[in-house]
Amino acid sequence: VLNEDIAMRYYPIEDESSPKYVGLLDVLTHEILQPGKSPILADQEHVNLTVDEHEEIIELLAHADLSDGVFESHTSGMPVSLPKLRQLWDEVGLVTVLPFDQWISDEVLLAWINHRGPKWIPTVSKGDLATDVLSTEQSVGIGICDGVARMWHVGQPTKLELRTENSEVIELTGDVPSNLLRDHRIRIGDTIRPLSTNYLVTAPSI
Repeated sequence: VLNEDIAMRYYPIEDESSPKYVGLLDVLTHEILQPGKSPILADQEHVNLTVDEHEEIIELLAHADLSDGVFESHTSGMPVSLPKLRQLWDEVGLVTVLPFDQWISDEVLLAWINHRGPKWIPTVSKGDLATDVLSTEQSVGIGICDGVARMWHVGQPTKLELRTENSEVIELTGDVPSNLLRDHRIRIGDTIRPLSTNYLVTAPSI
């Protein structure tokens, strides 16, 4: 269930005989995408079912950069400049996620995290002292979903540990990207901190 203000470019196509995805319909290009296959043109039934979504997404992308006159020509039956609209799709900071892989790529997650403005700032506590994550100089982070943590102040190589919500402490190994850490043991709300420190990173209560 999505907010009515969200415009979707890709719609899942289900197998009629079993409840599973068999591909995605790209309503911008009228193509069907399937794992491991080249895109194919959608049949007329799919095109007819998504004509409103197609027009909406063209309008959103066109108004992001094209003049009213050019946009009017697009909606009057002239060919839509798909390369231009595809370029706009990237320029305006939209994120494309295709559910064909087990993991969302680090590139997609980093693009999304870097583009979004902060909606909340975690608190970093050390004993009785507490500050926000932007004011500390330590490399710290918090689990934002299973397997992924959002990091702050990652600079020089720092040995890190994971402190779970049930107080278990696990040493982490490997490189840490600028603001994203992956480890299958991370859960939402877990703290990532320098090894052998007692920092706790918590999300605000809302």
